[in-house]
Amino acid sequence: MYRIATLIVLGMAALPAMAATDAVDATKTVPSPGQWSTVVAILDNSDNHYLLKTNVANDPAGCMDALDKIAEKVQETGGAVWTTPDKKNLSYEKESSPPNYAYTRAKVLELRCVREPFEGELVSK
Repeated sequence: MYRIATLIVLGMAALPAMAATDAVDATKTVPSPGQWSTVVAILDNSDNHYLLKTNVANDPAGCMDALDKIAEKVQETGGAVWTTPDKKNLSYEKESSPPNYAYTRAKVLELRCVREPFEGELVSK
């Protein structure tokens, strides 16, 4: 009986961690050659152009599905996303954060699927 109660309590404690969030960790994508990545091109508040990988798929159809979902969210936000200063996190709504690590609004320039290997780069204007 105690084991079952313990499992139930642990399961309920894990629910918040499993809840869906709008933030995307753009640095955890580690694609292999031949896979497809979803790339979001942004223009930040300092007029810097970044290419952020947000999703990895094994085939073009999976990449296009992810691209459709991202495009839908970007359209809802008026063509902008929120990023952290190091461009490691991407969110579709402003997240609460410490003052020196605050999310900033960035304009979405382009969404696309690319075949790996692909190197994203910073292009300063």
